[in-house]
Amino acid sequence: MHVMLLFYGTAYTGAGKPLPAEAFQEIVTKHLTYERDVLRANATVVVGQALQPAVAAQTIRFGDTATVAPGPFATTDEALGGFYLIECRDLDEAVELARQYPMPPGFGCIEVRPVIPFDPALRRQVIGEEPAHVEL
Repeated sequence: MHVMLLFYGTAYTGAGKPLPAEAFQEIVTKHLTYERDVLRANATVVVGQALQPAVAAQTIRFGDTATVAPGPFATTDEALGGFYLIECRDLDEAVELARQYPMPPGFGCIEVRPVIPFDPALRRQVIGEEPAHVEL
């Protein structure tokens, strides 16, 4: 089963003061330790990446025409800051892995969302061959 772990937090909005370098480095170190000791030890990490703050985003809204607006999808105190796409046994295992993340108190949350599995044969039939893998 493929599951997305979506990391949300107030630091990802880009609206407040940036964290001091030492505090940011401590969070990064804990994050990478979690990836090594929890995720990679218990699931297959398909991809994981941090995102720029939400203020760097562009949002496309659809009505009669598609319009582009600066900023995040919704007005909120938290914004998506990064993600992992993992492969694991089931949603319960994914939730347990997410619960082990060393999130600082009050910093944010992790949304655990199953991915809809599309039939690879149908994808090839409609889209064609898979694109070459691109390193992030």
